[in-house]
Amino acid sequence: MSARVTCVGIVTLDQVYEVPAIGAGGGKVVASSRSLCAGGMAATAAAAAARLGAKVEFWGRLGRDSVGDFLSDALVEAGIGIGGLLRCKEGSSPSSAVLKDLAGERLIAAFPGSGFAVSAEDLPLDSIGAETVALADLRWAQGGATAFQRARSLAAPTVLDADIGDAETVDVLGRMADHIIFSQPGLCAFTGKDSVGSALAEAGRHFDGLVSVTLGADGVLWLDDGQEHRLPAPRINPRDTTGAGDVFHGAFALAVAERRAIEACFKFASAAAAAKCLNGTGWQSLPDRRQADAIETTTYRSMSHA
Repeated sequence: MSARVTCVGIVTLDQVYEVPAIGAGGGKVVASSRSLCAGGMAATAAAAAARLGAKVEFWGRLGRDSVGDFLSDALVEAGIGIGGLLRCKEGSSPSSAVLKDLAGERLIAAFPGSGFAVSAEDLPLDSIGAETVALADLRWAQGGATAFQRARSLAAPTVLDADIGDAETVDVLGRMADHIIFSQPGLCAFTGKDSVGSALAEAGRHFDGLVSVTLGADGVLWLDDGQEHRLPAPRINPRDTTGAGDVFHGAFALAVAERRAIEACFKFASAAAAAKCLNGTGWQSLPDRRQADAIETTTYRSMSHA
């Protein structure tokens, strides 16, 4: 039976423009290319988990507009169930304008959506079972809390993607999560500490769940019984790091659903994120199980024998 993951949060249309350089002032620049693709933290995590072999549902909010139609179709095409995708006639769907220059710098203007006259009470809560892992980002607090409450009532695992966001939302959802995965900026912003080690220790004292922080090319840190553990990232020459953190979260949730030990969960998630960076841009570059397993085996077997 396939592992089951339900991802709750945001899906967004990313409009990516490739430009020669991103200047500090105003003005006009000519883009060499433009692409449209689906993005968003929870949605990309869902797409990654589905590509890696999980049975995945996405719960989120969209308007009944052309952007919403595009994103709904993209989710279905990625093999994701959308029974919990709530669409509102008056709503405006999330979108982003992304300027990407030749040096790899990015400037993002993100519109989170508006006018969502929907309630988390309309979500299909019965689709979360005891074997489901519930993952939430910070972009729909009510939806994430509702999913976590359902999961906790069944003793099902919960995973929080704790990127930069509203501190109260981090606090509320973090107290409901078995696994809290911070980004480095999100961890430092929440704790008010610049040192990652000090910030991680502070978060570990604040939350009951297992607390970790992703550090990009520097790997991942986590606390287990108050002890700090570090796992290095696979050594790669990345083509595009966009969405790597989201892939990490989706792969981690899948590994939790497969009841792997915690270090094995981080190894698999790190390998999947590295594979995404190697493959390129967009959901079409998400890794499959064979590629993620190969990078995990090559990277961490060699480290164990070093």
